[in-house]
Amino acid sequence: MSERFPLSCSRPRVCTPVGNALEVVHRLVRPPHGAPYLEEAGTQDLQSLIQSFKDECDIQKLVQRYEAGDFTVLQRVQGIYTDVSGMPENLTEAFSSLEIARNTFDSLPDDRKSLYDSFESFLADPFKVSSDLGVSDSVSKEVDSGV
Repeated sequence: MSERFPLSCSRPRVCTPVGNALEVVHRLVRPPHGAPYLEEAGTQDLQSLIQSFKDECDIQKLVQRYEAGDFTVLQRVQGIYTDVSGMPENLTEAFSSLEIARNTFDSLPDDRKSLYDSFESFLADPFKVSSDLGVSDSVSKEVDSGV
C-alpha cells in the first residue's frame, strides 16, 4: 500500500521510466504436440510506425487532395451495425476459433481443399466456402443484395 503524506509535508519525487522506443512483436507457434504459445518474433520501432501515418493527418496534404478532386477526403463513413455477440472476447477464444476453423479446413476432402491456395484463402472467401459446403446460391445472392 502506498504511503500517505499530510498536505503540509513535501512529498518525495518519484521518477518513472519513459518507456521504450521499440515494441516487441510476437507470433503464434503451434507445436505438433502441446499447447500453442506466443514467442518473440522481433521488434518494431514505434516512432517510425507513428510517422508512417503523417501524410494521412497533415491538413495541408488533405486540402491538396481535395483541391485535386479527391472528395473522399472529407466524406464521413457511415456507421456499421452488426451482431458481434458470437465474437471472441479475448485472445484465447480468438485462437480457439482459429483452431476450429483450421480443423474444419484440414477435414475437408482433398478435392474441396484444392480449391483454396491456403488456409488463409479459405478464411478470406466466405461465399466460396458457403457454396462449397452446400449452401445454396440464393443465400449468397441474398447476402450480396443486403436482404
